[in-house]
Amino acid sequence: MHIFQVILTAMICMLLTWPWMAWKGVVVVFPLWVVFEIYYRINLRSLIACERCGFDPYLFLQDNRLAKKEIEQYWARKCDEIGVAPLKKDDVVAALRKKYGLPQLDESAAGKTANLPEDFIDEVADPSQAHNPD
Repeated sequence: MHIFQVILTAMICMLLTWPWMAWKGVVVVFPLWVVFEIYYRINLRSLIACERCGFDPYLFLQDNRLAKKEIEQYWARKCDEIGVAPLKKDDVVAALRKKYGLPQLDESAAGKTANLPEDFIDEVADPSQAHNPD
């Protein structure tokens, strides 16, 4: 569909410049196509970015770290606008754990299997030893 718009625009430009360029005006299709594609992609990218959280899927596909940094900057700006301190990741995780009744993790238990049942640890270590109800 877009190629028809480009060709129609190129034909109009060719007709307007006919006295000077004649059939050489056909070449105007390619620069118009490039300009149209650049405009179309920039416009599309601005439409797909989330206005509520600052997430940009296009940027996420290109560079995850940069997308994460952009989201953090977005929230820092939003917090500055409303006059509150930005939240830290640990504070958010702790609040969600409290809200949903999940146990808080202390640093001594992080990465250790002390809180897991023995049969689960055995099953993960050797799946062939898993309990089979049959």
